[in-house]
Amino acid sequence: MFDIVSFIPRAIVQGMPLLFGCTGETISEKAGSLNLGIPGVMYVGGICGVIGSFIYEQNCSGDLNPFLAIFIPMLTCCLGGSLMKLTGSSVPSIALSRTSEYFSRTLPFADDLGWFGKIFLSYGFLTYLAVAIAIVTAYVLGHTRTGLQLRAVGENPATADAAGIDVNRHKYFAICVGCLIAGLSG
Repeated sequence: MFDIVSFIPRAIVQGMPLLFGCTGETISEKAGSLNLGIPGVMYVGGICGVIGSFIYEQNCSGDLNPFLAIFIPMLTCCLGGSLMKLTGSSVPSIALSRTSEYFSRTLPFADDLGWFGKIFLSYGFLTYLAVAIAIVTAYVLGHTRTGLQLRAVGENPATADAAGIDVNRHKYFAICVGCLIAGLSG
């Protein structure tokens, strides 16, 4: 029998990386650049996050600092995604069980709320971060001066240039921010 209360959380967890990638691509596209490399950015973000976690776990004796266990992999995901520079090095199979504990923690009271807690509150913080970034991106693109300029650059670069908007700077910024957000999906 199909159990929707178990299905919805799994579907949301599986879709969360796509939300990061789609949000990053939306920013790039609004600036008039089609970034077909978003899946690669997502992979590089994942690899960089694993490398950051591995280095932190290997160099940390004793208990991990919860802030650094989350901050270091996220920082390396963002840097890897926005820079897209990896040199030829082989990375062995890595188990990051200590670091992954911090990413998979859910709200402590989610289990007490029955089906509502399981469907809406039983995720790690990255799921909520993905939704928050998507909402902020939609607001910025639709309701701020920066968003208006970015959309102007994407829709008609010549007109935006005539209005005094630095087209290249806006495109470069949008691609970097888009890749940074897509890198978080890893």
